[in-house]
Amino acid sequence: ARPYFIVTPIRHVESLAETTQQEILDLFQQGVALLHQEFEGPSSTVTFNRMTINFGNFRNLPHLHLKIKLPLAVFQ
Repeated sequence: ARPYFIVTPIRHVESLAETTQQEILDLFQQGVALLHQEFEGPSSTVTFNRMTINFGNFRNLPHLHLKIKLPLAVFQ
């Protein structure tokens, strides 16, 4: 398994151009909320390598999503 969390918008969108500013904000806020949930609450220290919006040619499904990459030791 890869050390990633994947967050997708509820509405089906294939490209960043199809989203609203609010949807992008919600996507990142949900990603941060997920990290806090997984790592003991909103005041916890969360370590991640990067957050990337994946909407181009380098994906398996044509659905925009946010990848949150974690250090392997943290993911395990």
